[in-house]
Amino acid sequence: MERETPSIVSRAPQAGRLDSPRDDRTFRSISERHDDAAESTGVEISSTVLGQDNKTGRIPFYTGESPGYTSILDVFTQPNQTVPRHILLSPNISASLSTQDREFLQYKGVFTMPQKNTFTELLRAYFHHIHPILPIVDVKVFFNCNQGVQTNEWNLLLLWSMFFAATNFVGEDIWLLEGYSSRKEMKKAMYSRAKCMYDNGGETDRVVLTQSALLMAFWHSKEDGHAQPWYWIGIAISLCQVLGLHRDPDSAKLNSAFPSRLRPIWRRLWWSCFFRDRWLSLTLGRPMRINLDDCDQPMPSAADLLGDVAELPSSITNAYIPSDLPELADYWIILLKLMSTKFYLFLVIRFVSYDDRAALVTFYSPYITKIPEHLPPAHVKAWQSEIRSQLDTAALQSNSILNDLVREKLLAFAGPMTPTLLIPAMHIHLHNCKSTDALMRRVGFNNLELCMMVMESFQDTYSAAALYRGVFLVAINKIRHHFLIESSPQNTDVSDPATSRVEPPESSAILPTVSDDALNALLDDTSFLDFWDSFNVTFDSNYM
Repeated sequence: MERETPSIVSRAPQAGRLDSPRDDRTFRSISERHDDAAESTGVEISSTVLGQDNKTGRIPFYTGESPGYTSILDVFTQPNQTVPRHILLSPNISASLSTQDREFLQYKGVFTMPQKNTFTELLRAYFHHIHPILPIVDVKVFFNCNQGVQTNEWNLLLLWSMFFAATNFVGEDIWLLEGYSSRKEMKKAMYSRAKCMYDNGGETDRVVLTQSALLMAFWHSKEDGHAQPWYWIGIAISLCQVLGLHRDPDSAKLNSAFPSRLRPIWRRLWWSCFFRDRWLSLTLGRPMRINLDDCDQPMPSAADLLGDVAELPSSITNAYIPSDLPELADYWIILLKLMSTKFYLFLVIRFVSYDDRAALVTFYSPYITKIPEHLPPAHVKAWQSEIRSQLDTAALQSNSILNDLVREKLLAFAGPMTPTLLIPAMHIHLHNCKSTDALMRRVGFNNLELCMMVMESFQDTYSAAALYRGVFLVAINKIRHHFLIESSPQNTDVSDPATSRVEPPESSAILPTVSDDALNALLDDTSFLDFWDSFNVTFDSNYM
């Protein structure tokens, strides 16, 4: 027989059944509602969870899991059931900015919008180049909320964050029109305004704060040492967990009180955090913050990315949305699945993009020294030879893709993660530069030279590219010096043009201090991709 679910009121002692007037006074004392805001919020949370507050709320709130304080409300449910963990509360009343705050924001330029043409081009660049790999903005809400609204009335925190991320993909004429001397100068200005709004704008919407943090995680600079990608991604993940985005609101049963329109964007936000978390973990060699065993938010589908776009008027779609977004949405889902997969030694993988070639090199590299158990000693050399062959193949295919990008003049559209994707292939080419075979050595230098030229072209946009190039220049010079010393004067192969064409960095390049341990790790045949651990530059604090 099912037990009746009692309400809070039915659980309260009845006045006529109190043992004494003192009990009555005690009950009245603890049951009185005070005007304390925190206490009122607690009452609203309990009432909403138990379905006793029918007010229309719009602010998502996550009550947390057991043994959190709200789990005590589970006693009011049927056996083996829990109360909803995702609810909507009344919106907070935002405090108005003081005159001093507004004057400061005005001084920092956050109320000064770009020219109309720049405004349009930045939005177009954002939805063409950022949105397909980081679909964190609800396109329908973004455009519907801002139709007929003056540009200075948009959500400025989100807008400047989007402009900052999009600056990489606008033409030179745009930043010249705005009075900037370089793309980097314009990026710095956009980021400065976004961060100023984040710190001083009084934004209370945690979804907007999460979106902004994810976008500002593309910032790299020595001047802002603590606020780097690792910092911003940590904030975004924390905000997502506060909102409960890592948990499925329908995990126990359909949460009818939670709007279905929020589910797609929540899935996209959480899995965008996952995507960036995995990427930075690979780049920086740091532990992943997100453990999928602690999460049950379903992976988004391509339909989640396309649903809000389908509701836009054709005028907006044609002006801002890429026509191949359906294909790009499929690619993003494939990338998420790839990043959430646990790779094993004999897993067969078919790769098609530059990202995948870099992943292939990263996948094979450990098995140069990690010999399979029970492999007969007589087969070890053959095993290592096969792995090296696979590494060389992946690195050469990476160069082939680079050639295509250069020929088609597509490097200008490379994303902020592209310089890092070059590193695995460059590492393989660098090891070939050490070959005792003169022809193989020259081939290695030629292949590495292409990567170095491409990396040099990225330096004007991405500071990390200058760092990477500086590290490899030191290693190249050490190899070249080694062969020049050990070779006889008659042996001209060691001073071949392939080595001499790798020019020293210009004054704009960043030359890091590379320790002997780091350099030896970079050049060691058995330490593929591990040299960052001993690299004595504060890598992420300056460039990532």
